[in-house]
Amino acid sequence: MITQKPHVALTITFKKGINRESKVENLRTKGLMVESIDEPNALLVMGYMDMNKVVEISKDSDIEKITGKASPIIRG
Repeated sequence: MITQKPHVALTITFKKGINRESKVENLRTKGLMVESIDEPNALLVMGYMDMNKVVEISKDSDIEKITGKASPIIRG
């Protein structure tokens, strides 16, 4: 059985003064797309992931808040 993961877009807000580039690099090593947004302490993170991946991301102690949404998996 092939397990499909939904496409997820998360806005991750970090504590002030973090090294943004190191956060970008770390998230990209997890196979995620990362974009800067207007908020200086936040990043937009996108990719196919399940809740285990979100939990893994959330373990970063520099994170203040994570918001986002997941698209439904469409089975044909």
